[in-house]
Amino acid sequence: MVKKEAKPPIAYSLEAQALQNIRNKLSGLLALLEVCEKDASAARRVWKAMKDDAEAVLVPMSQRQFLLWTDRTVLTAVGLESAPFYKVGNGTLNRYPELHEQVAIVTKDVRGLLQSANELAELSENQLARALRRERQRVKTLEEEVIRLRRKLRDSEDGVGALESEIRDLCRQHGLFRKPTLVKA
Repeated sequence: MVKKEAKPPIAYSLEAQALQNIRNKLSGLLALLEVCEKDASAARRVWKAMKDDAEAVLVPMSQRQFLLWTDRTVLTAVGLESAPFYKVGNGTLNRYPELHEQVAIVTKDVRGLLQSANELAELSENQLARALRRERQRVKTLEEEVIRLRRKLRDSEDGVGALESEIRDLCRQHGLFRKPTLVKA
């Protein structure tokens, strides 16, 4: 019978710290998921931050990224506070199958939520661009109508001036020297 060597006391302490580190990361990611589910603008801000800094792992979207994730700036950017967390080794996470499974589920959910928020943002941008084109066309049509109506008014005023002149001529011709007065309606 082979006797197992007992772990040194520090090993138990380090193991507890590693477990707490995994839990801190997972709780931060769950809180981020909850905020992004409630607020689409937060999800778009997170996606934009990730896109702007593609080199850093700002939000883990896979187990590997979860293991490497140490940056809490996105959490604070959406108003979350989190206990500090550090890199985790794959073997450490594998020692806790229930947490390993939970990490897989949560990272998949985060990835899906952020990607759909990005697609909605792009869709919204496309809709806004189309609406802007429609409004510009409408403004152009209205401006053309204003120009047409101004021309019509000018022509009408010219016509009124011509008619007034004709009335004056007729009054002079027939010995009526009073100034014609127009009745305004």
